[in-house]
Amino acid sequence: MPSRLQRLLAGFLVLTALPFGLACDAGFYLFTPAQPVTSTTLTALSPSMFSPLAIDQSPDGLSFAVGDKNAHLIRLVTRNSISDDWSTATASVVAGRLSTPAFADGVGTNAGFNEPAGTDFSSDAIAMVLADKNNHAIRWIERANTSIGWDTAYVSTIAGLNSAQALVDGPVAGARFKSPYDVILSSDQTYIIVADSMNHALRLIERSSASDDWSTGTV
Repeated sequence: MPSRLQRLLAGFLVLTALPFGLACDAGFYLFTPAQPVTSTTLTALSPSMFSPLAIDQSPDGLSFAVGDKNAHLIRLVTRNSISDDWSTATASVVAGRLSTPAFADGVGTNAGFNEPAGTDFSSDAIAMVLADKNNHAIRWIERANTSIGWDTAYVSTIAGLNSAQALVDGPVAGARFKSPYDVILSSDQTYIIVADSMNHALRLIERSSASDDWSTGTV
């Protein structure tokens, strides 16, 4: 299985061929022409409605998740097979409310984000963790299994609160962040590393095992 660095480098090679503007993930900046996508499958997206902050490639290499800042959405770009060119990929929405910042758990448009940034897929591709930058929160997006679409995934909050920007450690219910920008989920899903940008800190969220709910975790 490719490492996060390998996936980032693979993403760099892929995304330079896609005119998505500017994206970044864990310190890698991907420069591509700032213009709408014009292929027949990747629907043209105005730069004001598609402003990728960060990307992460799925473990199978078929998809990448995009934190879409201005649209307040998590998008998924997917191709059918590894041998397919990315120009045949399709873009879809995982969750969020188009152009409407919000802080809410739920499925699809019932969930709300505010300038979502970095994501990281779980090793089994059932879940992903998200740095919800302007909600000052770490979110968890999980579907029941890999045979169903990401649009069915439930969005929950692991830690943080949109109305409270601070640097507070402890049980996740009371932990606070300030503009978290990126996240890395361990392969065994027992911890998350958070780039807490405006607190100028790297934070660690831990739980005892992958079978435990994140609500039992500590920061």
